[in-house]
Parts: sequence; structure tokens; C-alpha cells
Amino acid sequence: HNSDVTVEQSVKSSFKKYKKIILHKKNVFQREDDKIVELDVSGRELEEISQEMLEKIPLYLKIRTLNMSKNKLRKLPVEINSFTKLRQLTLFDNKLSYINITIKSLEVLNIGQNEFLVLPDIPPTIVSLNADRSEERRVGKECRS
Repeated sequence: HNSDVTVEQSVKSSFKKYKKIILHKKNVFQREDDKIVELDVSGRELEEISQEMLEKIPLYLKIRTLNMSKNKLRKLPVEINSFTKLRQLTLFDNKLSYINITIKSLEVLNIGQNEFLVLPDIPPTIVSLNADRSEERRVGKECRS
């Protein structure tokens, strides 16, 4: 299907400026009824997700699962809230200290192993939250040693 190829090429081109991004190691997309419902950009050493990068994903409104874990993200663009069908967001193991997530469909949020000093505001729709091993806890353990 030509639209799938276009989307995949678009996403690949939007990540080209980053080093050590190897999209062929695992399937970046999961398709369901010819719609991309999952986007996995985990473990790619990304330092930022720009507005331009998000805009190059034309089907972002249909994505239900977004995995950006194991990167070096320090912030998320507010445009992340445009993923209105998103149910699961994984931001595990980054360098985030602040997020502003207002996605009304979001049910599962994993923000563990980041640098939050306080727990961010969590959408009321969340039924599963992982905020384990925050920077605050690691600092606390080091101080007691």
C-alpha cells in the first residue's frame, strides 16, 4: 500500500538528522486494518522530538501506542497532545523533568526512570501509571550511603 510506504519514508526522513538511529533493527510500525496504530522509536538516542518531526507523521491521529523509551529526551513538544487516539505512552528511561500531557484518551503512562523531582500532573483517564525510580529516589539513596 502506497500510503504506508509514504508514512514510513516520512518518519525515516524526519529522524535522519539524529545519529545512531537504525530503524531496520525492529519494526517501527504495527499495522491494524491498514492503519498504523503503534509507533516505536525506543532506544534511538533521541535528544528531542520536534514539532516538525511530529508533523511528518500524517496519521498521528490514529496512533494508539507510542513508545519513546530509552532515549535522551529532556522535553516533549506540546504537540504530543495532538495524538488524540493515543491510549499508551511510554517515556521510560529518558531525561525528562517536566511533561504536560493532556490527552483525554490516554490510559497507560510509563514515565519511570526519568528526572522528575515531583510527579507531573497526570490525566484523570490514566488507569496504569509507572513512575518508578525517579531521579529524586536515586538521589535520596546516594545521600544515605
